Amino acid sequence: MTRRSVRFLLLSIVGTIVPSVPVFADPPQAGTYVTVPDVLTGPDGELQTAERGLFFVPENRAKRGGRIIPIHFLRFASLDANSKQPPVFLLPGGPGSEWDFNEPDRFRDAQRLRQRRDVVYVSQRGNPKAPNLVPPLYFARGGQALDRPRASDRDRSALRKEVQSVQASWSEKGVDLAGYDIVNIVDDVYELRSALAYDQIILRACSFGSQWSLAYLKRWPATVQRAMLSGVEPLDYAYDSPKWLWASMQRLAESAEADPQFAPLVPPDGLMAALVDVIARLEAKPVEIEFTGPTGNEISITIGAYDLQRELRSSFGETNRERYENWPRFILELYNGDYRYLAVLAWQSRNPSRLPMIELLIDNSLGISAHRDEELLQQREARWLGDINASYRNTRDLTLTPVVDDNFRANQEIAVPVLLVNGDLDWSTPLENAKALLPSLQKGHLVTVTGAGHCPFEELEELMPDAADNLYAFIDADLSGGKDKSFFDELPDEITLPQFAFKRPVGPSLYDEWLAAQHH
Repeated sequence: MTRRSVRFLLLSIVGTIVPSVPVFADPPQAGTYVTVPDVLTGPDGELQTAERGLFFVPENRAKRGGRIIPIHFLRFASLDANSKQPPVFLLPGGPGSEWDFNEPDRFRDAQRLRQRRDVVYVSQRGNPKAPNLVPPLYFARGGQALDRPRASDRDRSALRKEVQSVQASWSEKGVDLAGYDIVNIVDDVYELRSALAYDQIILRACSFGSQWSLAYLKRWPATVQRAMLSGVEPLDYAYDSPKWLWASMQRLAESAEADPQFAPLVPPDGLMAALVDVIARLEAKPVEIEFTGPTGNEISITIGAYDLQRELRSSFGETNRERYENWPRFILELYNGDYRYLAVLAWQSRNPSRLPMIELLIDNSLGISAHRDEELLQQREARWLGDINASYRNTRDLTLTPVVDDNFRANQEIAVPVLLVNGDLDWSTPLENAKALLPSLQKGHLVTVTGAGHCPFEELEELMPDAADNLYAFIDADLSGGKDKSFFDELPDEITLPQFAFKRPVGPSLYDEWLAAQHH
């Protein structure tokens, strides 16, 4: 596969790519690509050159004669002109996430990795956030009524109708939704690697990107030299474990309870017992809350236990230390009867939204083994967290992507060196995920980052840059001839971040702070 000469209309400006209608002398062929130069701007105004490209692939490799679609990629050439090292392929998470390399952390990441090798970032096909010329696959979610608590059965019914409607709409437009599955996005990376003339690559990814990487290792292991994965998600772990999520929350609660400034405010039975108490209260009797909205308008909303279960993780589980520092305070405010901030979160989540369609299409193509599905359904922690995998269970019989089998999902022996890095407070891909994968690695090591959330490298870069440097040394280390063991032996099993400064429920409430922020 070689690069073709085509007439391609694409506007590139500093730090941004604005695609317009492509004009080709003849239709693009699968396996070809086009690029334009781009310049990105760092946090201190420094510039970094790159080339943005579109790689053309079959929309559905299982169907002959189908459409050819473009996949966006971004390549940073090695700063070592004589480098023969395998490139790093960066795979984003989601599905539906897209990295902005003008952001300081992403900019520095690319700058660090390209010192000795090329760096290639690959967008997911159909991602509405990517600078992609294929129709961005999104689906619109309708708003929810405010005069009654949100309920799982109504959510299920609405979601199913929305998915059926949007799939019919995209299919009518000629989009083959069956092609937006885990196998096709893996083969996008494999074929792009070949088109760019790389024999082997290094995989660097977090969250779903780690799952994407593990699927790639399942299909094309000979083309991978090593992999560095964080926010680890094994192939049969697209569905989250209520038990492991509860354990992650418990670790944060225990950290707050050990804080001398915060501990005196904790109820006698602890924060998790307080949370259980609040959930039970809202199950027994939903509450109507009135609050002032961001424009000074008065809003009334009725909230119940399901609202709280939805917001526990989605509003506080991001990689953001301030959110973790506020989570115990959030629980205490609820326990003490102040539901206003929960009302704000519930109101925001009930507004209409547009979501990436590929989140359901790709994740449902991975599915879950019957054994693990039954195991998760039996976990008692689901009593308090609800069905945290409801969006998948409610749609997996509807989505048009083919589903892989249990052999594909199963952990397999991985021969290449793999470094796993996971936060112990990760509420998206709990630490236990990485521990479950570790025995499958012939040459592997797990570093637990205590006090970190999802995809912990951002926190490490900010708080413990030397520790981040030590982990990144894996990319360039000589691991041949058994040297991987000595390298891993020198890495710590655990890195502990500085203690949280937990916010106490005294003074202005979370709601008061939110309202004040709306006017700045």
